[in-house]
Amino acid sequence: MMWIPDATTKDYGANVIVENLLALCGDDGMHPQLLSGIIDHKRTGDEIKMKDKFVINKFGNGKLRKTTVGWLFNVKWKDGTKTWIPLNVLKESNPVEVAEYVQARSLDDEPAFA
Repeated sequence: MMWIPDATTKDYGANVIVENLLALCGDDGMHPQLLSGIIDHKRTGDEIKMKDKFVINKFGNGKLRKTTVGWLFNVKWKDGTKTWIPLNVLKESNPVEVAEYVQARSLDDEPAFA
């Protein structure tokens, strides 16, 4: 993640999505994606559990944990092959596809996606 002096991450997130969308387009405006789709997911057991979703500081304030550890996604490529990919890698390269998959499977409340 990029360090931003005022600790904002929202603009950076939008920039990552825009860069991803632009990278999908060739010079002719076509979309030569290699990723066909996300077909499955699994937890490795290292993921943050819902009960541990927040870190409580000494003042009693809760802050959402930000981590992608413990999640793998099975992706299908255009050539028909399938690969298990860690969330941090897939989220960086294909954030739109991850967001759509997570929302469609009602995983968006999980700490890694909230």
